[in-house]
Amino acid sequence: IQLNFFSIFELAMLNPITNPFFLNFGTKPPEKRDRLKKKRVKYYPFGLKHKGYNNVTSSLGNSTAQKFGYGGKELNEELGLNWGDFGWRNYDASLGRWMNIDNKAEKYMPMSPYNYTLNNPMRYIDPDGQDVYLIIWASYNGRIGHAGVAIDNYKKVERKDSKGNVVKDSKGNIVYDDVKDGTVTYYDLWPGGAGVDESNFDKDVSALYNEIISDIVTISTTDITGEEKQAPDGVVQFETNKKTDDLIKQDLADFKKNNLNYNGIKCNCSNYAKIGIERAVPTDSKKMDAYATEKMGKYNSITPNQLYKAVSTQPNAIIWVSPGKKVNNKFTDAVANGSPIYSKKVNNQMNN
Repeated sequence: IQLNFFSIFELAMLNPITNPFFLNFGTKPPEKRDRLKKKRVKYYPFGLKHKGYNNVTSSLGNSTAQKFGYGGKELNEELGLNWGDFGWRNYDASLGRWMNIDNKAEKYMPMSPYNYTLNNPMRYIDPDGQDVYLIIWASYNGRIGHAGVAIDNYKKVERKDSKGNVVKDSKGNIVYDDVKDGTVTYYDLWPGGAGVDESNFDKDVSALYNEIISDIVTISTTDITGEEKQAPDGVVQFETNKKTDDLIKQDLADFKKNNLNYNGIKCNCSNYAKIGIERAVPTDSKKMDAYATEKMGKYNSITPNQLYKAVSTQPNAIIWVSPGKKVNNKFTDAVANGSPIYSKKVNNQMNN
């Protein structure tokens, strides 16, 4: 077995949309990017720092700031523990394990409640021990691709004080907090009936909207659609809150109410997924439309690949799964399976 180790800076420069546990310079604001470049630290994949050449304290920051490293989290050195403080849980990089049980362990019964990122830190992240997603199957090698969105579900929990007593308001009513319950609802859009092909891709057909309750690990590692026959190629996370999630769910409900037909050009899965992430990103709707739109002959359409590229470069994007170069394919080339002759044929058809 050959193990390859990279520095934070080297990985970030190799892939600007890589795992943010390696300090994703590609999605950091310029002013933060400049400061981060002044510190280079090498880690093993699970976060244990290389020994022998990483112990030089930089004069560019104070001693407290220097404690923030792997995952951007603070290293707790009290009592010689050297645990990473991830907010909800403490992490021991020497073991690659949480030191506290996952508060959603019952949702992931096949896994140890102490596992970190499904034992795969090169692919998955766990920025704060909590869950909050654009899901895409890339258009490449003859595959049309697909897009969906997953949104957190919540439950009401009695608020308690530091002594464990239930908190009540001035009228004696119990105070409740909205807490994520560990599940998400996955939303996507498909053509209904007999579907679409080259003869009616730009025509209206009945729409089929899906809502599936699952969890983000299952969605990221399996085919939640039952149609793509593979796990998604790209998963992007955005930290939101209950209020924003409720608004997004209402946006999706309004879209569904106002769009009873599927249209491969102007009302497809990517249009629907874009509605689901608009409130979670700082870019306004019109600019997002421009970034996510691809020209196909005489048509302009939002496609899975373009949507992923537009969303993954947002400053608050957290990449769970990266599709790599797959999303660089133009939709017409992907459908044509890379054949220049067939690609020209597809383009001609879209111009007719």
